[in-house]
Amino acid sequence: MRVNQERLGIMLPYPNQRLQPAPTTKRLKEIIQPVQIIQGRDDQGHLHRRRSNLSLVQRQALLLLGMQSRRFTQVPSG
Repeated sequence: MRVNQERLGIMLPYPNQRLQPAPTTKRLKEIIQPVQIIQGRDDQGHLHRRRSNLSLVQRQALLLLGMQSRRFTQVPSG
């Protein structure tokens, strides 16, 4: 993660919006954890799933982890 941070020049913000030069695992979890998947059924009983959109900071955190945001938020079928 820190290698990617140096290579990409991305610094993640603390909750007070100050940039942090070396984010901790705890901070990454705080940034990524709010992603939600909402599941429900329509009037015909068909299952529908929807996910919350990722913020810019969440997408940057995933970049630092070397993870594609599309893959991270992919909603599995079934």
